[in-house]
Amino acid sequence: MRSTISHDDKSASCGYPHYAAYCRDVVEQSGRGIEPNRRLGEQCSMNKDPSKSLKRMIREWAGKAHDEELNRALAKLGEAFKQWENGSLSGAELNDRIHRFHQDESRDIYLRYATNRPEAPLAHAIATGVIERAKVPAEVLEHLAKLIEMYEQDLSSS
Repeated sequence: MRSTISHDDKSASCGYPHYAAYCRDVVEQSGRGIEPNRRLGEQCSMNKDPSKSLKRMIREWAGKAHDEELNRALAKLGEAFKQWENGSLSGAELNDRIHRFHQDESRDIYLRYATNRPEAPLAHAIATGVIERAKVPAEVLEHLAKLIEMYEQDLSSS
């Protein structure tokens, strides 16, 4: 049975087009259609509706992933400050790098994690190694297993 989705994949509730495709596949495999005008993520959770404690853990770990990605990006910008301090980079060039950081990297990181559905960005962070899988609670890994696997397959094919 082909489901009817009232929006395109790019407007998935979490901002991840792969997550939208994943949800669509799960719904199609289950044989249930999506009611019109329902958000994709509302009807398609990883396994089942997570408990409050699991939701809290997912938000907490998504926050840690956000901080780690931001710290990695800021470390690169920190190198530009060091170059400026030792005179190998002009103030204008440093200012330009700060502006590009704010407009590009920082904004991309913010938009990735600014969602009510932190499962997709957290799964992506685990798949890409931003967050060490061994440190994430087993309950969270179990809930995100299919989504992590999808991101790992996507990374291995690219």
